[in-house]
Amino acid sequence: MNRFRLALTMLTLLAFTASCAIAVDAAVAQRQENRRNAERTTLALKADLDNGAPIATLRERVRTLIVLQREFDRLFPEGSTAGSNALPLVWSDRPGFARASAAAIEAAERLARIAENGSTRDTLEALYDYGKTCGACHDRYKAPEKG
Repeated sequence: MNRFRLALTMLTLLAFTASCAIAVDAAVAQRQENRRNAERTTLALKADLDNGAPIATLRERVRTLIVLQREFDRLFPEGSTAGSNALPLVWSDRPGFARASAAAIEAAERLARIAENGSTRDTLEALYDYGKTCGACHDRYKAPEKG
């Protein structure tokens, strides 16, 4: 019976370890997809502003940015570095990374308020401010693209 328990425990640990590895790999793919979606949404929002799109279109795009930004920080579980350009500083400076993420959320929420009530010029400025928070985070926490 002890051998059975030991074997069962070993299989359970092996399955848990494998599921953690899958979760870590999935996190890298999810955060990369999250950033691609944020980039597409930002570019579409800029085009909408340039073309005088209705407020409903702008509102929907900004909501999408906020949702993407709010889920982004949780996509960095410990050890999710394989296939990623995230620098180790993401994990060694979690408070700083969390502040950078919070700044981007705040900028996206500000963008939403301005898009709802402000001029196109003010909304473009708020969009650029949002982009600056992305750039600041990348400058500190992301390795340059290989290529």
